Amino acid sequence: MTHCSEIDPSVTAAFPASLTGLATATRHHRLAVVKAFLRWAAQAGWCDSTCAALVTPGRRVRRATAPTWSEDDCRKLLSSAETWRDRALLWALTSTGARIGEVVHATVGDFDGQTLRLSGKTGTRSVPLSPDARDAVNWYL
Repeated sequence: MTHCSEIDPSVTAAFPASLTGLATATRHHRLAVVKAFLRWAAQAGWCDSTCAALVTPGRRVRRATAPTWSEDDCRKLLSSAETWRDRALLWALTSTGARIGEVVHATVGDFDGQTLRLSGKTGTRSVPLSPDARDAVNWYL
C-alpha cells in the first residue's frame, strides 16, 4: 500500500487482526488513532468514508490504581529506620504522600516547622506534616 486511496473496507477490516498480542490499552489506542486518521482521510476525499466506521477501538481501559499501604505496614516501615535521617524521610513520605525525589531533594530551608516545601515535576507546593513527621524532622535537624 502506497497511497490512502488503496485503503478499502477489506483492508480496514483486516487491521485489528494485526494487533494480536499487544496489550489491550495499546490495541485500543492504535485503533482510535487509525479511526481518527481514516475520518480525516475520508473528509479529504482520499479513502472510502465507510472505512472509519469499520474500526471500533472499544472502551477505554482504566489504569489499575496503585496499591496502598495499611497503617500496620507503615508502622513496620517506620520502625525499621536505623537513623534519624531515615526516620525523618520515611515520616515525611508517609505523612505527605509525596514522591520520593521531592522529599530527598528538600533542603533545611524548605521546612518551616509545620510544612515542607516540595519541588517536583508538577511544580512547587507546600504540604503540611503530621505531628509525628514534624517531630521526626525536628529530631533529625
